[in-house]
Amino acid sequence: MVSGTSQDPLPTEPRVRRRKPSPLDDSFLDTLAETLSQEHFSVKALKQRAIERTQAASGRQDTIAPVAATGPCGPRSSDECDLEDSPRISRLNLAVQLPEIFPDDPTRSRYIIGEILGEGGTGRVFSGIDSNLKRPVAIKFLSTPDTLPGEQTAEFIREGQVAAKLEHPSIIPVYDMDCTSDGKVYLVMRKVTGETLYDLIEREALSTDSTSALSINAKLNIVLRICEALSFAHARGIVHRDIKPGNVMIGCHGEVVVVDWGTASACGADGSAQGCLMGTPAYMSPEQARCERADSRSDIYCVGATLFYMLLLRWPTEADDLDTFWEKKCAGIVDPPTREERRLIPAPLLAIAMKALRADPAERYSTIDAMASDLANYQAGQAVSAYPDTLWAFARRWYRRNRLLCWSSAVLLAGIVFFGELLYRERAREVAAWGPPVETVRFSDAETEWRNEWGLEDQRPLGQYGCRVEEEGYIVLVRKKQLAGSVAIEFDTPPLARGGMGRIYIQWIEQAAWDEKRNELIRSPESTFYSFILGRQFTAIEHGRAFLDFSPVSLEPGRNYRVRAEMDQYELSLFLDGQRVGHARQDLFHGPGHLMLRREYAGRTFANVRLYFKGVAEKVSALAVPDTFHKDGLYDRAVHYYDEVLRSHPDKDLAREALYKKGLCLYRQRRHEQAFAVWRALWGTPLEPSVAYWERERAYEAGDHAAVLADLRGRFPSAGAEERRKMTAQWDCMVHHLESGAASREVLEGYLSIWEEFLQQDPLGQVVAATLLDRLERYEEIADRCPYAVTLCALTLVRLNRADEMLRRYPGYVWLSCAVLLDQGRYQEVLERYPFMTGECVTAMIRSGRASQALERYADDAGYRNEALLALGRWHEVLEAPARPLPRQLADQRAWALIHAGRYGEAACEAHLPLPRLWAHTLQGREPGEIPGGTDLLTAYAKSFEAFLKGGPAPLAIPPRKLWLDLNETNQDAYHEIPWAQYLLVPLAGELRGDASAMHGLVERIADERRRYQAGTLYGTAAYVVGKLSEEEFREQPCKQFVEGRWLFARALRADREKRSAEALDLYRQYVEMPFAQKGFQWLVHRFAQWRVEQLETRGSPAR
Repeated sequence: MVSGTSQDPLPTEPRVRRRKPSPLDDSFLDTLAETLSQEHFSVKALKQRAIERTQAASGRQDTIAPVAATGPCGPRSSDECDLEDSPRISRLNLAVQLPEIFPDDPTRSRYIIGEILGEGGTGRVFSGIDSNLKRPVAIKFLSTPDTLPGEQTAEFIREGQVAAKLEHPSIIPVYDMDCTSDGKVYLVMRKVTGETLYDLIEREALSTDSTSALSINAKLNIVLRICEALSFAHARGIVHRDIKPGNVMIGCHGEVVVVDWGTASACGADGSAQGCLMGTPAYMSPEQARCERADSRSDIYCVGATLFYMLLLRWPTEADDLDTFWEKKCAGIVDPPTREERRLIPAPLLAIAMKALRADPAERYSTIDAMASDLANYQAGQAVSAYPDTLWAFARRWYRRNRLLCWSSAVLLAGIVFFGELLYRERAREVAAWGPPVETVRFSDAETEWRNEWGLEDQRPLGQYGCRVEEEGYIVLVRKKQLAGSVAIEFDTPPLARGGMGRIYIQWIEQAAWDEKRNELIRSPESTFYSFILGRQFTAIEHGRAFLDFSPVSLEPGRNYRVRAEMDQYELSLFLDGQRVGHARQDLFHGPGHLMLRREYAGRTFANVRLYFKGVAEKVSALAVPDTFHKDGLYDRAVHYYDEVLRSHPDKDLAREALYKKGLCLYRQRRHEQAFAVWRALWGTPLEPSVAYWERERAYEAGDHAAVLADLRGRFPSAGAEERRKMTAQWDCMVHHLESGAASREVLEGYLSIWEEFLQQDPLGQVVAATLLDRLERYEEIADRCPYAVTLCALTLVRLNRADEMLRRYPGYVWLSCAVLLDQGRYQEVLERYPFMTGECVTAMIRSGRASQALERYADDAGYRNEALLALGRWHEVLEAPARPLPRQLADQRAWALIHAGRYGEAACEAHLPLPRLWAHTLQGREPGEIPGGTDLLTAYAKSFEAFLKGGPAPLAIPPRKLWLDLNETNQDAYHEIPWAQYLLVPLAGELRGDASAMHGLVERIADERRRYQAGTLYGTAAYVVGKLSEEEFREQPCKQFVEGRWLFARALRADREKRSAEALDLYRQYVEMPFAQKGFQWLVHRFAQWRVEQLETRGSPAR
């Protein structure tokens, strides 16, 4: 079986181990060998006897004997073992049984026994020859005496049976088992020529020749063969229980064989073997030391201990006395590797051994295959489960495995970079780039240099961050000189006050000129403009009043932004903090124009304005020359050079582009037929959608809406993203013109169907559709189907008398929320919820009768101070300020003060808004129709109202929604004035003229449509006039401003309606003569009172 020893003698040379061995090692193992060979023992008795033997030890260097005394003994020479004492096997061979076949074979026995190979406490192993098969074998006998306990014989037989089941290259095969004539059982096994793993390790450790040392890879190959053998055994339910270097044979040709299966045991149903103290103490698992049931994980521990010994040349657990050793062994304590040992052994490999040596079997490898997998992975340079990889280790290992791939990829990448750089440089010569800023401006009142290049409309003062003005105002900065070519502007928006709509406009205005004297950009009728819009609800790009691009991205209050707008030939781009939020591409060049920065309302400004120009490319396209003529409006010369390009490059994409641009030149010259004849060659090419764009444009100009809608329906389903964007923008432009014109309902519904079929989820589509729905008076659909049309949705809810719903749905729409709350008389909510909306808070305080508090709180602001002074009737203090050029708000406030002072001519010159201008001119004796520039809604209504009072038809009724459609400075006066005439004065005048039904249901109608209008003042006045409201209830209305004037006017109307003419005349006169500070500036109401005074003073019927 072996030619060498299967025992593990302790080394005596100090260089064998990296730690000094215990002095009790040899003697205590000898004691263990003898004690455990007894049939009955206890752990306590074993320890005690081991100590006694140790005390009597003579210091000899003995061997490590296996716990089960069935293993082979140490090596013995022929002098130490007499061959005559060898057992005899009487079993006959084939030569005796078949003499005719083997006539010359003198051998009679089947097995010829030779020298002894090893001897143990219960067995001896001899070399032998199988005379039948003519091969060397190893024969194992039970030890003498002849009479041995039956249990040992049965155990010996069981060993043979177990080994015979395991047919594996790394497990010693059993050839035969029988007994001699005198009853001695023997096993016939394969004879392995070589040495034990222990001998190999010791020889390597003692050798001075470094070349003979086993490499780590060779050691791992041995352990992997052991794992394969155990895996085979475990798969058949067999646990070895005594894996150690002495029980592993290394053959002459490197084969690895696991021997001594005498301690092996079959596993039960739970996968564990019967509990008993079996194995070698230095290598056994903690559960074996505690005499608990062993399973496959116990073999894993033994393999881990063997690997530990191979790597570090010491046992996992050592102690100076037996009691300490057993305590540590039973507890599963492993002496950790020292720093020096960790330095010498790779950490992943040491981690594999330490995981196999865990005290808790559940924490070890679950199977021997899992441990073998980790060992194989380590050999292959891959990660192991026992040792988590660092990123650096993973990278190094991956590099080692893929070194060739890495270098090949590096060479390929270097080639790509090199040639890519060449191509990039060549391409860069063809592309123009934005250069550094050519102009950096910081707008400030303290600095004046910027005024040489930039104009400030109205000469409005600037704040510390740039253009910061009162919340209700707006500011406009204009680049005085025209700019041409590709231009970009960039600026920062420092966080200022919250609230308001906070929109910023960046505009490019063509065909306009700056007037230095008027501080205003004068636009010609042919002026066109592009706008970049940033606001609290959306960002957009417009051409004229039509959207080219729309995005729900919005500005947040209190946050810094870097804004950049680029106008690059055909393309317009808008960026917020470096991210593009808007993009539009036009087929036509933008021409030279003025750059305008406009900010409406509070919360945004301009700071660190930077202006960029795009340079000329080093290599230009063949189209550069005709494009220049095209851009400058020299269309005939452009056509000539486009023809040159067509002749020079007839079969290239460049030719198709030249052909398309030639058609554009002809189209812009209004030579439409020639343009479409040129474009006919582009059908079926990538430029076909662009040609279709102009065909739709031409059909729309001709009023052929059916052709436009048919083409849109045919192209939308298959259109790409860019084509879809252009068609949507064109559809928006067409709708905008229709909405402002006199299109029929059928045409409007046709264009609305495009949205319903293709653009319902498109943000721009919803915004455009909302304008169509508004025109078609389908208001409910705006609120329910167009959530992206925030402004129109919010206004529509107000028009539908659903103001409370608007406040719930759009809490961030601060400006409109304040307007609604003020209109409903909820002044305290304005003060509490929106204290940062200063203008609205001032209005709330004045209307609630707290003008003195507003004056005290906002005395430092000229606009708010003037507003409070006018409300208190202290108009003369407003006039004390110098009459220098003023912003619009201050100019209008001065105009009101001049009206108070009776200086109507000066007031007419100062006024900007329709109402003070109307008052100033009519007080000078002019009719509303004679007021210059009176094209606003209020002045136009005043003209028709004046005609009505003189006997003409009633003014055209204006739907309530129209008064909220564009709630800006101009139309605010109309909103506050016209409902009084439309809902109260016109019906009352009709009744006074004899129409008994004119006032029928008046109060109910106001309650339904305008119940909370102007804090209920209109409803309260009408209800008092018809006798449904008492004086006490009238005075309880939340709006306290001008309450005395309203009360006087309501009494006059009631007396007039009840035919108390003298009382009515007196009350009307008192109202007309009442100071403006007490009655306000309601022109239509004042004019009605004047008319009634004239009528009642006239003899005859008071009502003509």
